[in-house]
Amino acid sequence: MTLFDLLSARLGSLTWPLLLTLLVALVIMCERLLVMARELLSRRLPVAELLARHRHDRAQLLAELSSQRSLQARGLALLLRQANQTRAVREEVANLWLHERQRELQRGLKLLMLIAVASPLLGLLGTVIGLLQMFDGLATASGGITPAALAGGLGLAMNTTAAGLLIALPALTAAHLLGQWSERRCALLGHLLSHFNLWLDGIHSQEQPLPDAAGHHPILAEQAP
Repeated sequence: MTLFDLLSARLGSLTWPLLLTLLVALVIMCERLLVMARELLSRRLPVAELLARHRHDRAQLLAELSSQRSLQARGLALLLRQANQTRAVREEVANLWLHERQRELQRGLKLLMLIAVASPLLGLLGTVIGLLQMFDGLATASGGITPAALAGGLGLAMNTTAAGLLIALPALTAAHLLGQWSERRCALLGHLLSHFNLWLDGIHSQEQPLPDAAGHHPILAEQAP
C-alpha cells in the first residue's frame, strides 16, 4: 500500500484538497524563507564608512552602491540618482520604492493566511462527512451498535480535523512571523533612507551620523558598554 492509499483510507474524499493546501503552503513558506535568508545573509552595508570615504565624489559612491544587491544599497542608489531633485520629490520616490519592496517581501503571505483559515474548515467538513457516514452505517445496521460500526466514521472525522489543524498551525505561524519581519525590515529601510535624504541636502553633522543597515546608530554603539 502506497502512502497516498494510506492517506486516502484515513482522510477519505478530502485527501486531495488537504494535500493541495499542504503543498501550496509548503511552497510559499520555502520560497519566502529563501528570500528572507538571502536578505539576512547579504553583506551589511557600512553606510557611515561609505559616506565618509566618498563625501566629495558622489559618482564613485553611486558606482559602489550599484555594485551591491542588498535592499539598502539599492535604496540609497535610487535616492542618489535623484540627488538633483527636491527633498520632497526624493521622499515621494523613496516611499513608492519602499511600498513596492514591502509588497515583494510579503508576496504570497495573504494566500498563506487564507490556507491557515481554510484548512481547519476543510477538517471540519471532514468531521461532518465522517459523522454522516457513521450515522448512515448505524441506520443500515441490522444488529446492535458495535465499536466497529462507529470506528470508520469517527476515525475519518478525527483524522481530517487533525490534518486541517496540522496544516493551519505552521501556515499561520509562518505568515505572522514573515509579515512581522518584512514590516520591520521596511521600517529600518525607511529610517535609513530618511537620514540619507537629509544627507544629500547637507543636513548632517558628526553628532548625527547615519544609522547602519541594521538600524543601529554609530554614536549609540560607541557609547554602549
